[in-house]
Amino acid sequence: MGAVGSIGTLYRWGNIGIIEIYLLQKTSIAAWGNVSATLPGGIKTAVTARNRLTCEDKPGNEVNARVADGTLYIENRTSAAVSMPASGGYISGSVVFPIL
Repeated sequence: MGAVGSIGTLYRWGNIGIIEIYLLQKTSIAAWGNVSATLPGGIKTAVTARNRLTCEDKPGNEVNARVADGTLYIENRTSAAVSMPASGGYISGSVVFPIL
């Protein structure tokens, strides 16, 4: 279906959306902060969907994907900043959601 900013790729099967996330994050994500991108093609979610993601270079980091309305959020769900290596670190995973 198309790119979701520089965060990942959206695939669509009827009323089901799947975003494969492979984000090279070069800066830290503040405590309770997020990085976001608009879904392509004006796609809106029927309900909010979440899934936990993997920080490949920092496995102890807590990061979630959340899709709400027409936006994908990569969220830091902790009270400390999610730091990344100086050269950047990859955040990967997927989130499945129903499309309006």
